Amino acid sequence: DGTFSGDYIYTTKLFIPKAGSCSLTQKPAISSVVNSASLTSAISSSAMISIFGSNFNPAGSKVYPTADSPAANAFPRSLSCVAVEVNGARIPNVFTGDQQINAQAPANLPPGPATVRVILNPDAANQIASDIATIQALSVAPAFFQFASGSVAATAQSGAPIADPSQVSGGVAVKPGDTVTFWATGLGPTTPAFAEGAIVSNIAKCNGTLTLTIGGVSVAPTDITYAGLSPDRKSTRLNSSHLVI
Repeated sequence: DGTFSGDYIYTTKLFIPKAGSCSLTQKPAISSVVNSASLTSAISSSAMISIFGSNFNPAGSKVYPTADSPAANAFPRSLSCVAVEVNGARIPNVFTGDQQINAQAPANLPPGPATVRVILNPDAANQIASDIATIQALSVAPAFFQFASGSVAATAQSGAPIADPSQVSGGVAVKPGDTVTFWATGLGPTTPAFAEGAIVSNIAKCNGTLTLTIGGVSVAPTDITYAGLSPDRKSTRLNSSHLVI
């Protein structure tokens, strides 16, 4: 009737990659696949992994997912014209550089040998795949992330990093009785379970029993108040452990 009276207006937002925008030409090469936290070969289901090699992207590239990632509340399975497959299945990609890719292992990755390959210009006529690399997956592969100084990544209740302030900006000290959060990956399945790549929306505790020592002293199980996924973090499969020291 030419007016807005009684009408409904619907809006949405959709990210559509530019057609033909992927034109990488060099064959990618994998030199190693490691746990993103420990940088060792210990990898398990849903753990964060890093793939090192060459020709992943143009020299100097550093690409992270943005708010325009195609899937809501999940990390993309192709980033900057690069995809990674483990046992033939695409996995979430959280960083693409020219010599490094950070991704998340499949949630259903069984212990044993697994194949990894990097694909440029995925699903396009000019797709280029690396040679297959083989890794040995474990049932769990617990590892702490580290600050650039080399100390274990841990934060105080305030969120400040626990570290020497001369080495880590804003670093603070803690004392007996304080609550500390350690940041890790590879702690195994959780309840409830989340698909790989999902941004965690609520608490999800690890199914296994966690033990922890600090300076050679075992932390009492009653002082480990939480071990599981970190809700509302903009990172997939980031484990956190909260405890009283």
